[in-house]
Amino acid sequence: MYKTKLFKLSFVAAFFALAFNGTAQINTPAPSPAGSVSATVGLTEIEINYSRPQMKGRKIFGDGDSFLVPNGQLWRAGANAGTTIKFSDAIKIAGNDLAAGEYLFLATPGASEWEVVFYSDVALGGNMAAYDDSKAALKAKVKSGKLTETVSTLTYNVADIGENSENANIQLAWENTVVNIPVQVSFDETVMKAIAENTVVNPRNLMTAARYYLSAGKDLNQAL
Repeated sequence: MYKTKLFKLSFVAAFFALAFNGTAQINTPAPSPAGSVSATVGLTEIEINYSRPQMKGRKIFGDGDSFLVPNGQLWRAGANAGTTIKFSDAIKIAGNDLAAGEYLFLATPGASEWEVVFYSDVALGGNMAAYDDSKAALKAKVKSGKLTETVSTLTYNVADIGENSENANIQLAWENTVVNIPVQVSFDETVMKAIAENTVVNPRNLMTAARYYLSAGKDLNQAL
């Protein structure tokens, strides 16, 4: 009798264990899948991580409550916990200084101009009700534009990298709207310091140094 009860108990336990494991292994597509983009501008690494909401027949940007992201309201600039942007070096955003580090990227859309915010407390996530203006490391006004083709899923990119590698745009595109946030990096001082230090230690670096002088239009006699 005891063995029969033990067998039945073991059978029930095994059944629930299998049922639980089966449930734990079910994966379904996320409504707003994760996305990331990274690029090197000059010597600066830029990394963007975000969740990508889709239009799904909704009107996205515009005036009034019928739009998913109404003009004039602070937006987490993505889904779920919002969007984070990380810079490996100090940079300029629309001409304003911003220290190296990771920021929560927020935005207030407008008809033709947006205000973008680089927020120092990434733990805020998507909780816009807890926004604290004193934690805004940088605010900037940027122009928005219209796209000829619809972008159905929110998309970020690091675009328009300059030929001199000193500037680029952080680009947000969704529905028929595109916003370009100008980024300017600086690397000349870092390169010149490395040239001064490393050509003494390793003469093979002289060729690299000479090439940089040539491409940057510096003293060609020194390059030679």
